[in-house]
Amino acid sequence: MEGEELHPAVELLLARMQSHPDEFVNDTRWASKYQPYKTHWNAAEKGLFNAKLREIRMHSMHESLMKELLK
Repeated sequence: MEGEELHPAVELLLARMQSHPDEFVNDTRWASKYQPYKTHWNAAEKGLFNAKLREIRMHSMHESLMKELLK
């Protein structure tokens, strides 16, 4: 992964994930925009995207579990 450059499109997507994580919880808005191109991403791009998506979704799961526990 080291030394691989990020394409500006992936950088844009990562920035959107940072600023609007709620849009990626269910991924209904963005999936159709990036899925067709993921096969062309390099290892660095895939790694960063997957790590951020995991962070967003695990946070969402944690919130959901806590809400259920506090009922």
